[in-house]
Amino acid sequence: MKRRLTKLLPGLAAFVCVVACAPTMASSQPARSDRIAIEYLDPVNTAHKPLNEVLKANQVLERVRDVLTRVSWPRTLRLTLKGCDGESNAWYVDARVVVCYEYLESTWSSANSSKRPSGISREDAFIGPLVDVFLHEASHALFDLLKIPLLGREEDAANH
Repeated sequence: MKRRLTKLLPGLAAFVCVVACAPTMASSQPARSDRIAIEYLDPVNTAHKPLNEVLKANQVLERVRDVLTRVSWPRTLRLTLKGCDGESNAWYVDARVVVCYEYLESTWSSANSSKRPSGISREDAFIGPLVDVFLHEASHALFDLLKIPLLGREEDAANH
């Protein structure tokens, strides 16, 4: 877990820097919270219902939205959690970030494992990686919607 956190910190720091600077880079207009839409779609697979409940109870998408409202998005960015017919995936396309419940299954299992360190709550062990996925995909949205030039691979930039 410590290695994973160490691996995530540079990427999170870079994303926070871009988000903090983006309002002045993108526009002199104040950020608008209505430019981030959130959707907790009901899972089709009943096994994903506990995932949906934990995420809603902890207002995960609302928290991600609060971070992302610092950016003056040129159009509405949608953050969506949904079932993907058995496909484990997350992606960004056309001003929409989608994370599949199937993608979260392994994180949910790890969060409920007896091997989880006692100092980390089940919710934190589950929600932390999900926030990381949303911020990673939101990085792709930043590059695309704000026309931010990249040097190197986009995946590497989104990770750092």
